[in-house]
Amino acid sequence: MRKIFLLLYLLLSISSLEAQLKADFTPDKAGGCSPFSVSFTNTTTGASASATYEWNLGNGNTSVFKNAGAVYHEEKTYTVTLTVKDGAQSSTQTKTITVYKKPVVAFSFTP
Repeated sequence: MRKIFLLLYLLLSISSLEAQLKADFTPDKAGGCSPFSVSFTNTTTGASASATYEWNLGNGNTSVFKNAGAVYHEEKTYTVTLTVKDGAQSSTQTKTITVYKKPVVAFSFTP
């Protein structure tokens, strides 16, 4: 009987070591001038092959692909959110992308 309890304890311990789902991603650039194109690489850990991905790209666009990309036009800071769902687990990661004001060329020359 003791061996059965030990075996059950061992099995429960192993199942609790299941990978914890943690959404994460990396933008190829965090800021730039408009039009600003960014590619997002999904670096989520603990997801199975059946995980689903929901991107809110902060510019009114969404994506359900594992990796995403977007173009930003207005000069402001955008919030990008990735939500990963895998069975009963769900994890969300948020990062910001900044579009800067275009530089103004201002110089003079006196010969």
